[in-house]
Amino acid sequence: MENPIIQILVKHLAVEAEIFKAKNDIYSLNWAILALIDVDKEKASILEETIRALEKESEKIIGEVFDLTTELIIKFALGVRILKSKNRGNSLITKAMKILLKKSKDKNWFNSQETVSMLLFLLTDEYEFKSELNEACNWLYNKYNHFIGGKNYPNAIDSSFGLSFCRNVGLPSEEIIK
Repeated sequence: MENPIIQILVKHLAVEAEIFKAKNDIYSLNWAILALIDVDKEKASILEETIRALEKESEKIIGEVFDLTTELIIKFALGVRILKSKNRGNSLITKAMKILLKKSKDKNWFNSQETVSMLLFLLTDEYEFKSELNEACNWLYNKYNHFIGGKNYPNAIDSSFGLSFCRNVGLPSEEIIK
């Protein structure tokens, strides 16, 4: 028998997913789906709907008709992560994700170590984005060193989370520990 608290949380999250679906809030819906994967088999139809919504949005991104926001790129990174967890690929969503990563790099990664850390967490094992993620790692490493130099340890700790998913950089944490 499953823990009753977990059962309640799953039911609550399933209700929230339905609300996000009704609001067409794909960003929040993707977070809910990621949490519900392999827990609630009844939500397969929601997964298909969110994939269709991402495909539709992918066409706009590929056609260069979109406003780049942190929510948009994280929404797509979540979609990629969900697809991977289901052992599914989607070339349209992958192509859009590559465009979003390139545009984010061009915008200096929104100057946000939190956004870059989240992208590295969500896309860590995605070979299709290896070069883009290596660039994100290098950017984050430079930010980390800047924060350490300025003794801005809260932001350095934020950066270290993302750097923990980077294979191409070492993470000297002695300064934070002091």
